[in-house]
Amino acid sequence: MFVNEMLERPHRDMRIAHWQSSDLTSWNRKSTIVNSIAGRTPDNPRSEVWVTGVVFNETENAWNIFYVAYRAGDESKGEIAGNDYAGRIWRAMSVKRGMEGIGGPYADMGIVLQPDQNSQLWEGQQAVACFNPYLVGDTWFTMYDGHNHVPRGNWPTGMAFSKNLEGPWTRMPVGINPLPIASEFMENEIVTKLSDGRYLLIFDSLGDQQVGYSISDDGINFDKEKRLNVQSGSNLWAQAGDHSMRTPLCALENPDGTFTMIYTARMLVNGKPFYAVGQCQLAWEEK
Repeated sequence: MFVNEMLERPHRDMRIAHWQSSDLTSWNRKSTIVNSIAGRTPDNPRSEVWVTGVVFNETENAWNIFYVAYRAGDESKGEIAGNDYAGRIWRAMSVKRGMEGIGGPYADMGIVLQPDQNSQLWEGQQAVACFNPYLVGDTWFTMYDGHNHVPRGNWPTGMAFSKNLEGPWTRMPVGINPLPIASEFMENEIVTKLSDGRYLLIFDSLGDQQVGYSISDDGINFDKEKRLNVQSGSNLWAQAGDHSMRTPLCALENPDGTFTMIYTARMLVNGKPFYAVGQCQLAWEEK
């Protein structure tokens, strides 16, 4: 598991960490993969770092980690100091080749998607946010997020593609982007190819203790969002609120057709917010 950690000052001291488990229940922290640069300012383009995707690239025989790095807002330009701006997607590759190189160390290989002359109006001031590539045939696809802080807008999502994991990446044209999956909010999309050949998309959504999902036959055209209740009854520990249930980290298909999902959600610890990691089993019937 590769997970974002906040230490000391939330959103100001960030790192990406590698954890291991043999049963998906008991976890051991192995190493720090990437650190943010201290000092959350408009001039620090790595004020925050958030892991968004981990992929083994058979062409390189190496693991690739994709993470977004932000700068803080510049109040002298009318920006909000505490918000994230100008997200840039970095690609880091494992130094050790082969599957066993997953634990690192990793070396930064460059930026694969960022605000530039090809940015689309809907992407807003935060983009580029999120980047989790998946393979369809011989082409890589990824969803990526945007958001406008001033004036405050929704959280739309687009799609980009490339023949090579390292790029160059091309945004889908406007008209396809932004994608018509969720009407107001979706973030941190993860796409998994199912055993029946379809594609499952899970993502941050709205609603108390809920996540969103969508199904696609071809990995490109996805159905409208549906929501799943992740917690209820005696298993309810996350706070209520649209943004308390945060990020699905995976959806692992089990032999019986159910899915194991690991996710983060906000709870109170000693009266203070804490984003804990949870696990649940998902199953549904399609009619």
